[in-house]
Amino acid sequence: NGPVLVTKISGVYYAVDAKCPHLGLPMKKGKISNEDGVPTLSCNFHNSCFELASGRCTKWVTGALGVENGFISGIMGNVGNEKQDIMTYDIRVEGDDTLTITSKD
Repeated sequence: NGPVLVTKISGVYYAVDAKCPHLGLPMKKGKISNEDGVPTLSCNFHNSCFELASGRCTKWVTGALGVENGFISGIMGNVGNEKQDIMTYDIRVEGDDTLTITSKD
């Protein structure tokens, strides 16, 4: 459906949609962190957070540039999509350096 972000954390590969569901902006420069042992990707535009294994949205920010503000949130709440998870993909490692990425059924 679009670009996929692939990363390897502690020997485990993860593949998720590379666009934030809020405005469809790229998350390729988003911060990857370990939230209580769960690898998480943050949108670098508005700081919403997604679990890499499940795609579940753990934090949805409606403000601008990741800052919640009543006035800005009121405006931004009418822009873009509602809170939603991101797609995750299955990864199969073949040999030493070949990855096969497929949609989960």
